[in-house]
Amino acid sequence: MTEENSIPPVDKADHPEREAGKIPPGEQTVNKNIILREHLREGVSIEKLGEKYQIHPEEITKWKQELIDNALESFIESKEGEVTKPESKAKIIFKKILSFVVFVVIVLFIYFFFFGKKEEDTLEGSVLSDIPVTTYKISEQDLSELINITGVIMPNSDVNIVSETEGIILSENVHIGNYVSNGTVLVHVDDIVARANLEKAEIQYQKCKRDYERKKALYESNAISASELDMSRLEMQAAESDLTSARKMLSDKRIKAPTSGIINSKSIYKGTYVTVGTVIANIVDISTLKVVVNISEKEALYLTTGQLVEISTDLYSGQKFTGTIDNIASNADEAHTFRIEIKLPNNREYPLKGGMFARINFQMFTDDKGITIPREALMGSVRDARVYVIENNTAHLRTVTIGRELGSRLEVLGGLKNGDEVVTIGQNNLNENTKVKVVNK
Repeated sequence: MTEENSIPPVDKADHPEREAGKIPPGEQTVNKNIILREHLREGVSIEKLGEKYQIHPEEITKWKQELIDNALESFIESKEGEVTKPESKAKIIFKKILSFVVFVVIVLFIYFFFFGKKEEDTLEGSVLSDIPVTTYKISEQDLSELINITGVIMPNSDVNIVSETEGIILSENVHIGNYVSNGTVLVHVDDIVARANLEKAEIQYQKCKRDYERKKALYESNAISASELDMSRLEMQAAESDLTSARKMLSDKRIKAPTSGIINSKSIYKGTYVTVGTVIANIVDISTLKVVVNISEKEALYLTTGQLVEISTDLYSGQKFTGTIDNIASNADEAHTFRIEIKLPNNREYPLKGGMFARINFQMFTDDKGITIPREALMGSVRDARVYVIENNTAHLRTVTIGRELGSRLEVLGGLKNGDEVVTIGQNNLNENTKVKVVNK
């Protein structure tokens, strides 16, 4: 098949540009192969190349058809020119399939470069509209503030067991981690001397008691004076006091748990010599916990005992606990903060222990009213705050003045009014005057 390598210049009547003299002399003839190579190499639409070299549109259409015809003719000639050789059926089938695949690839390649580029140009010119957004409608409300403070969980009671006697420990029943009830005997100290002193005190008391009863009978018969009876009564009372002390000293030889709880630590063992004041063990009660936090003077004014607060921990992510404010200090510390204690029942399913950190959330209610926006509506920083406001399904960027940060909300001091609708989701896709579609749920 023959093919001319050049195309005569287009008639000036069909191309007024040539009449206007925009094409320099000597460039009236354009090599078709040059245009096709530029088309394939640069990926430029053949229509645009036609405009560049001022080729008549009818010629461009003819070139497209010739390329397709040439590809088809080359495929047919290659099939007709094959030399017949004795080949296996599998090889013949493979060649036919390969030839068909090559033909399809050539046709798709030509179609892509001739027609695909035009579709891309059309897509480039398209403009997105009706961007879907979620909005929040502003209304005046109470400016309650969500307070978030970190505190420390503490046991309800933390008690050291202290010895009130002295001597060698004969036996002990102190095991760390064990739960003990109030009054449980934990340590037995040598009590031989204490028992002997108790017996002596009992004997002395009984003697003084008998003497007093005898002298009382004598006094009633006027055999002795009243002063002698009084002296006998005092001796009996002194002996009774000594007996009470002896009993207490013997009782102290058995050291008991002063409260119910879990043994947290111990500092003695069998054979240890203890004196008055020796710490035996430490017991903590975590059946009920208390969370201790320090709050500012402003926050202290809006909190009251009995108020419920929400508590969370890192240990149980997502689990919320409810506590009750049990005590608020009446006097500030050196840092001008007030200590508050929050009572928290220990949950058996999610047990907590003393020393853990906790986050306390509670609402601080005020008498102020105003307008707020969700924090996610903000574009930029708090100091350079902007939001998108929707009017007639059109987005408008507006500068606003932010006041207090109320947890997840921001107080608006200026730039917005009651009833305005601000974008909370989708604002990153917006520009001034962008058409939107509100998709609030």
